[in-house]
Amino acid sequence: MKKAVILKCLPQSRFHFGRVGLDVNTSLNDSSIIPHSDTLFSAMIHVGARLLEHDAEVDAFVDLFRGENAAPKIKISSGCYCLENAKGDFLYFLPKPLHLNLIKTEHPKDLKKIQFISKEVWELGLNPNDWKKKCKIIDKLFVVTEAEYDHFQLSEQAVFFKEIALPKVTVHKEDKKDSFFYQTTIQIMPLNENVKVHYYFLLETQGLVDSETNLLNQILDILPYEGIGGERTTGCGLFESVVYEDFDLKVPNANRFVTISLTNPQSDAEFKAFENYQIVTRGGRQLGQSNQQFLKKVNMIAEGALVNQAVQGRLVSIAPKTIQQPYLRNGICMTLPFTTHGNLK
Repeated sequence: MKKAVILKCLPQSRFHFGRVGLDVNTSLNDSSIIPHSDTLFSAMIHVGARLLEHDAEVDAFVDLFRGENAAPKIKISSGCYCLENAKGDFLYFLPKPLHLNLIKTEHPKDLKKIQFISKEVWELGLNPNDWKKKCKIIDKLFVVTEAEYDHFQLSEQAVFFKEIALPKVTVHKEDKKDSFFYQTTIQIMPLNENVKVHYYFLLETQGLVDSETNLLNQILDILPYEGIGGERTTGCGLFESVVYEDFDLKVPNANRFVTISLTNPQSDAEFKAFENYQIVTRGGRQLGQSNQQFLKKVNMIAEGALVNQAVQGRLVSIAPKTIQQPYLRNGICMTLPFTTHGNLK
């Protein structure tokens, strides 16, 4: 069974999840609205490296995610939003399956703006033509059932997060040309005194021995103090605490899988399993402040991709050839079962 690892956020918390821009100068100035699985992986490895005494121990922890000769012992999804009410109930959102954009609707542009659907919408197999009668759409981005809407006392105008662009100046550049730029941060918004907005990700483990389980729990417990994402020295990336909840998804008559993590297929056969997908570019940031070395860029398949069989994915090295230090992106695939109804174009 999967566990939901809930990263409890305080209202007004800020996060920066860098993503590659159109060119090197804009790279990482923008921010994703969620922490992707490779960002969460990097945060966990960073904590592990600080916690463990020897490089071999860090390598052994990384290998728990790798799974080259067997299924990975640790798999994580990308982060997503969840709500918590005063009773301690959680409303989980999942990435909208991309193939739903192909369904014929009266307002296709509005459909493409939607980014997330609730766990209950996913389980019930409600498609975009059902949403008008059985669901509510929050802030044009989140789809919930009417029951969830009432239980969490939501409004269609509620705002879970805001993207805030702040002016920045790069003071260390030798050439001051283009040193002024804007950097985007994601700010968690307060809804009301009874409902809070958090991030969460799904964790799946198998075959861990006690020492490995203890290490994983230690790392997750330290995450609130280390933070996730970039710009942590300016107060971004921090959250209040980590809590764990069972995540039991019930999808009767599932006939496909949908990815909930970034994926880098390890073979052509795995790539051919994807029926509908979107490519995103990851990596590319500059190493240090004074040299001109950059991490490699790698293409990943985004969350929400439709696949017709199990896909494992792989960890990808993005370190330039000129350095020995390893830099890895997590492209190990996590999926959830999904029911399609044959109503695509």
